[in-house]
Amino acid sequence: GGRYLLQVQVSGRIDPVTGCVVDYGYLKRVVSRLVVERFDHHTLNYAAAELAWRSSTEMLCVYIWEQLIEYLPGLSGLRLYETTQSWCDYQGPTLEEYQRAGRSMLMSWFQRLQPCAGRRELAHRPAGRLRAVGG
Repeated sequence: GGRYLLQVQVSGRIDPVTGCVVDYGYLKRVVSRLVVERFDHHTLNYAAAELAWRSSTEMLCVYIWEQLIEYLPGLSGLRLYETTQSWCDYQGPTLEEYQRAGRSMLMSWFQRLQPCAGRRELAHRPAGRLRAVGG
C-alpha cells in the first residue's frame, strides 16, 4: 500500500579510466535485481522472511544495506522515503565490518534470540547509523 523512493549513495576513488566511482548502469542493475524486483508490487511483510511483520522504513534500510553491500563495496548511505515528509537515513557497516560481524542481529531478532539476551547483544554490537525523520 505504500510508495517508496530509495536513494543509494556510493563513495570512493574516481576511476581515472572511466571518470566514475561506480558505473551507473551497474548500480541500477544491482539495485533493481536485489531490491526493486523483490519489493515492487509485493506485500513487504511477505517479500522477505526477515521483515515479517516489522517492515518499518528503518528495518527496510538495514535489510537493503545487507543486500547491496557485497555488490557495492563503496556503499556509504541509503535514504528511503516513505512520503515526501517522512524518510530514514541509514549508514551501515563497511564491507569489511559486515564480512567480519555478519548480518545484523536485527534481521534475526524474533527467530533465534530470547528478549533479554537479545537486548544485551544489540547493546554491544555496532549496527550502523540510523536516522528517521517524520513529519
